[in-house]
Amino acid sequence: IAVGGNYYYPCGNGSGATDPNCALQWNGSYGTNLYSAVPGYDMATGLGSVDAAVLVNNWNAIAFQPTSTTVQLSSSTIVHGTQVGITASVAPSSGPGTPTGNVALVADGALPASAGQMVISLSNGAGSANYYDFPGGEYQITGRYSGDGTFGSSTSPPAMLTVTPEASNINFSMTDGSRKIAAGGTIAYNDPLQLNIQPAGSTNADLGTYPPATGSAIFNLDSTTATVALNSAGTASWMPPGLSVGTHTVSASYSGDASFKASSATPMTPSSNSNGKNCACR
Repeated sequence: IAVGGNYYYPCGNGSGATDPNCALQWNGSYGTNLYSAVPGYDMATGLGSVDAAVLVNNWNAIAFQPTSTTVQLSSSTIVHGTQVGITASVAPSSGPGTPTGNVALVADGALPASAGQMVISLSNGAGSANYYDFPGGEYQITGRYSGDGTFGSSTSPPAMLTVTPEASNINFSMTDGSRKIAAGGTIAYNDPLQLNIQPAGSTNADLGTYPPATGSAIFNLDSTTATVALNSAGTASWMPPGLSVGTHTVSASYSGDASFKASSATPMTPSSNSNGKNCACR
């Protein structure tokens, strides 16, 4: 390509013998002048220069066809841990055609885990999916269609969803350092005892990983009580005073939260043996 006589398109694999359109250029290499260009040719991209004024003045000249997006739920109320079916549909506001692309589902929950939920791909203007990771609470779920090359974006009216708490179970354990003490096991007299709980849902627990339980644990050793907040992993631990010789009762309960109901663990009874050297957990 020649611009001012200095640029050309290489040809002929370095020799003009195989291509009658190749000619020896000013620098000793073969090139063709068939694709001439005027000043403004961009050597890096092979494109002409962009006319910024034309680009700006015509930026809004492209018009997309307006659309209408709707979101429907299989139920307006579910128990935490159960699925809700979500269907998203996009149609032209007027005229023929079928929008393509995706619809993003967005909830107005306070927790980051409940804000952006999923993306549904459209097929013939609609798509559906099941979702089960909503924390307990009330939500307004909207569908946001991003548009395609023909149809413009749109947002659906909100669909209301209430998620009620599910029943919970408590994994209650006693440990002596790194050793777990099973029922019927023993603990050396005056060794540090640690009580641990981890509340978990009892509804379809295998469906996925929910946000862990929040709230607090209430531990009891005889008449001594301690309240401990659950950590970010949904567990809590308490190290009570050293057990004296005799029989003791330890128990734990969970306060509950928006996703999990309150629950209590079966009490355990550690006691010292006759010589005061060990405690047995029964």
